[in-house]
Amino acid sequence: MNYLKKLIKKDKKVKIILIVLDGVGDLGVREGRTPLELASTPNLDKIVKFSATGLHIPVDYGITPGSGPGHLGLFGYEPLKLEIGRGILEALGVGLEVKETDVAIRGNFATVTYEAGKPIVVDRRAGRISTEENKRLIRYLSENIKKIDDVEVILCSGKEHRFSLLLRFPYKLSPLAEKINDTDPQATGKEPYLPKGENEEAQKVAEIAQKFIEITGELLKNEPKANYVLLRGFSVKPDIEPFHERFGLSSLALQYTLCIRALQGL
Repeated sequence: MNYLKKLIKKDKKVKIILIVLDGVGDLGVREGRTPLELASTPNLDKIVKFSATGLHIPVDYGITPGSGPGHLGLFGYEPLKLEIGRGILEALGVGLEVKETDVAIRGNFATVTYEAGKPIVVDRRAGRISTEENKRLIRYLSENIKKIDDVEVILCSGKEHRFSLLLRFPYKLSPLAEKINDTDPQATGKEPYLPKGENEEAQKVAEIAQKFIEITGELLKNEPKANYVLLRGFSVKPDIEPFHERFGLSSLALQYTLCIRALQGL
């Protein structure tokens, strides 16, 4: 990676178009050929004639990365040394500004029933409610939850059952603040986990998160589907060298997924 950094900075006139077919890898089907080999790709065929192509290992041999780490490697960063939480990716992907005082969290609307006063997950995605229904719920929650103690609460809708949550503290947070477990039990018929921090700073964040869960549970109790929230991917803003400083290049990204839009935002 450092060699790549030095190489690019030597030529300020360099222009690069990087085309990424994310997730196109597949197993052979008809005649042992993959879907891409069988597909008609006249435009790609023209491009490769004057392009550099080849096998790229974005993380390391034997590691199948998700889109986040995979693209970090493609963009010249080292995914094994630079960990970016999914909460941050989701928040940046929906257009939220994340500060050094924030903990970003992925949220799911869910359906629960109560047994002996305890919530039991019936549907982890609230029947995949519509995005419009999601927006209605987020407006309602945002109007009723401005702050929890001295922590500002910022909510933003995602697609269907998904949303992003920022807990904005009145002070800068360290990387330790994100060391909190998910509350999603990853199965129906189970009680959601309580958020617990692995250290003192993280525990303070976990306590605010638990209060948020309790408040939203009360506000949503009469909703037919989305009557609870599950929280995942607690993460703080990473300390990452901006792309233009690292490589001396200005950049533009055209993308479809929120994940890649988020990496662009870093």
